[in-house]
Amino acid sequence: MVELRPGRASVMNVLATPDACDGLLKAGVVGADVCRVAPDELLVIALHERAAVTVERVSANVDDPDALVLDVTDGWSAWVLEGPGARDAFTRLSELRLPDRGFEQGAVANMPVKILVGADHITVLVPSMLGEAFRERVDHDACRAGVGEAT
Repeated sequence: MVELRPGRASVMNVLATPDACDGLLKAGVVGADVCRVAPDELLVIALHERAAVTVERVSANVDDPDALVLDVTDGWSAWVLEGPGARDAFTRLSELRLPDRGFEQGAVANMPVKILVGADHITVLVPSMLGEAFRERVDHDACRAGVGEAT
């Protein structure tokens, strides 16, 4: 059975020139995923199972003196879909086509989200104010999606 459980993530928002964003995407940040949101905006996401990131650590890797790096962790709730059939269950919650691994953004359960796809899990970042509503929607659609809540 597929389970939905709360996750933990550190999230940094990087606003910089497109060239600086390209550089950070290429260089990466150890222990985190660097995800392009717009030409001049990145999210640096570290799942707590790996490592936390800090504004200072991310800022040191951005080649733009006018860049703005903000810790926006409190603005996101993380939910993890895991177990055999997680990808299949996801298709019942969203029309998005997931990459094999990596980052995607769009709507899941009719809510705007950011998604990190790993080898054995799908982490969905939902705006914090919608976190509980997201869980309730997935729970409501559980029969259709084949998802059970982790206890």
